[in-house]
Formats: sequence, structure tokens, C-alpha cells
Amino acid sequence: MSSICVDSFMLENGERYCHVVNKKTGEPLYYPNLYITTQVRNRSESISTMKVIAGSISLLYRFFMRKEINIDERIQKRIFSGSS
Repeated sequence: MSSICVDSFMLENGERYCHVVNKKTGEPLYYPNLYITTQVRNRSESISTMKVIAGSISLLYRFFMRKEINIDERIQKRIFSGSS
């Protein structure tokens, strides 16, 4: 079973929102949610579009986990290609 999933919910103002979370810890993933908030939500995309994008990011993160690639560390260290 995958530990990365998309969680959708409604904010107090009635706006629907979704984010990518680690099911084991319950914590949202920083970089995927930063992208969803700044690049998708701020363009006023629909919740359906946000869910599709979040689902794609979730799938990518599951691939990284399966291949034992720590993408957050690579982003922080600016290692974008090659093996490490």
C-alpha cells in the first residue's frame, strides 16, 4: 500500500482544497504542496484540476520512494541529474 496520497478538504470559507500527504505520518509534503499552492491554486484552477495534478505528483513521489530517491534532499542540494 502506498504511503503518499492526496487529501481533499474544505476550508472555513467554503473553498475546496487538496494537498499531498504522507499517510504514515499524516504530514503534508512540503515541495509538492508549495507547487500546488503557488502554481496551480493561485491560477484559480478548479478543484478537479488540482486533484489531477496532486495525484500525478503523488504518483511521482511513490516512484521516488520505490527507487529510494530522496527528492527533497536532491532539491535542497541542487542535485538534479545523475546518480547519488
